Amino acid sequence: MKDVSAILLAAGQSRRMGAFKPLLPFGEQTVIESCVNYLLEGGVETVVVVVGHRADNVRRRLRDYSVQFAVNPDPTSEMDASIAAGVLALPDTVRATIISPVDYPAIPSTVVSELIVEWQNGALLVKPTLDGVGGHPVLVDLKFRNQLLSLDPEHGLKGLFE
Repeated sequence: MKDVSAILLAAGQSRRMGAFKPLLPFGEQTVIESCVNYLLEGGVETVVVVVGHRADNVRRRLRDYSVQFAVNPDPTSEMDASIAAGVLALPDTVRATIISPVDYPAIPSTVVSELIVEWQNGALLVKPTLDGVGGHPVLVDLKFRNQLLSLDPEHGLKGLFE
């Protein structure tokens, strides 16, 4: 769907993990490849991958994918900086974006499809839930573009959904 793009957040250093998450194996592919695939299979036409730490390695891994890249020059920053970099790289025709951290490679593509349907039905902010607990990815209508560009680093996207 041309109206909805995705921002895949992959700029961090994966310090707590002890290994670089995006390039870890996940089944027959890597974590980041799985994320790109579920976003595309779910109906997103454009995926903007926000890179920072080990950007060249991520670009090489995704060389066969039709994705765009945005750069967070400070991989030690909070997620808000990566979200802003991704928003700035979105195509002008996009009216909503799905935002996903690279930490979630096992999301079914149907979750992405359902987020888009909810948005098409008028929802401006959509967060999937399981047993009453919110999860990822989230969909944000770009009526909230300015808020996405100036998120509070302490609250991040949660601030939009509260």
